[in-house]
Amino acid sequence: MELTQNKVVSYNGLPTNKHDTKYKIEQHAKLSGVHRIKTHALRHSHASLLISLGENALIVRDRLGHEDIETTLGTYRHLYPNANRIVANKLSNDITVETSEKAKRTLISNQFIKR
Repeated sequence: MELTQNKVVSYNGLPTNKHDTKYKIEQHAKLSGVHRIKTHALRHSHASLLISLGENALIVRDRLGHEDIETTLGTYRHLYPNANRIVANKLSNDITVETSEKAKRTLISNQFIKR
């Protein structure tokens, strides 16, 4: 199913009954012997999974049907704690620094002296 204009539609594009999702979750939870999750909690789990898989916040916003990215980030910002570190690591892996003997200097006080 996908979320389109705040309506849940089936795979064939026809709108579903608003109780279908709840019924399907209850049915499958009973069959599998697990605790039933509420529809809204399933929505949060879906968003959390996308974020943990490294999906872009704009994609998460679109999947959830939020009009504003701030709504998505305001709700799920805590799931992006290492985003800056991940970007820094990517940049570190892509940049190679090479130094020559000519560029090496010794620090004496506040001045560099060539060797």
